[in-house]
Amino acid sequence: MPGSIAAMGRSNAAWPADLRLPLHGIRNEEIRLLGSGWNADAWLVPAADGEWVARLPKNEWARGETERQACLAPKLAAHGIPVPRDWSVVHDEQGNLVAGLYRYVEGEPAPGRGHALRSLVPVVAELLEAVHSVPTEEAFSCGAEHTDPWEGRWWPIIERHGKSLPPKSRAWVREAGGRLEMLCRSRRAPVLIHGDLQPGHLLLNERRDIVAVLDFSGPTVSDAAIDFGRLIQFWNHSFAERVLAAYTLPIDPGFRERARLYAALEPLRTIAFEAELGQNEWTAWARRKLAAAARTAATADENTSG
Repeated sequence: MPGSIAAMGRSNAAWPADLRLPLHGIRNEEIRLLGSGWNADAWLVPAADGEWVARLPKNEWARGETERQACLAPKLAAHGIPVPRDWSVVHDEQGNLVAGLYRYVEGEPAPGRGHALRSLVPVVAELLEAVHSVPTEEAFSCGAEHTDPWEGRWWPIIERHGKSLPPKSRAWVREAGGRLEMLCRSRRAPVLIHGDLQPGHLLLNERRDIVAVLDFSGPTVSDAAIDFGRLIQFWNHSFAERVLAAYTLPIDPGFRERARLYAALEPLRTIAFEAELGQNEWTAWARRKLAAAARTAATADENTSG
């Protein structure tokens, strides 16, 4: 089962020998792959002044995302959000963005389960409050995408890819989409979101403090409930509820249900991503997840009617 969209890409990446980075004393023999995703590969690059991460985009959208992340990082740091330092971008001789660079941060990925989650609750709540409080004009100044969670995110995917599902899954996706559309009408004003919170994107020190938040997706201005949907998806519903109980920003009445639906529908985005890239590595997994959600919903309806 995939841990995240970012970690679901193929891992047969090779360091491009002709890539020229503005770093001195690069130890080429020690360069190693940190992670490979659909849109980018991340490499650890030891140099004379320390270790760096080189994020190499694989497509045009990822090149734009890398540039937006480099612009946004110092603004996030100014609001006390722990992001890697010294972001910059590298262009080739033709002016194409070929890499994003930032200082490597030593830390352990956040736990995904177990007793350690209890200590993670307040720090994740504090992080989300800080991210969601960043003035949206600062995000927009870096080209952040303003995405309506229904019309700009879910409706196109349901319309295009929902029809390819088996009948029961297709019916459940349509029903869940209808509920999501109604709930999105009464959501609060959009905020900057992380968009891809998961254990591997939160690095902790020995005291369980967050020392680095990685891979702001987009970055995107949208519904804050999307980040809580990620908590449900990558941790569990109980953890998301505990974080929400510690979260002090105001929420609307449909917030919890939208977060749940975002998490439940996420496998359909996996199908959409793979279709766009001409891959099917995780499509079967995604279809099974949607079928399981449809069965769970049908059982719940039977129990209620009974």
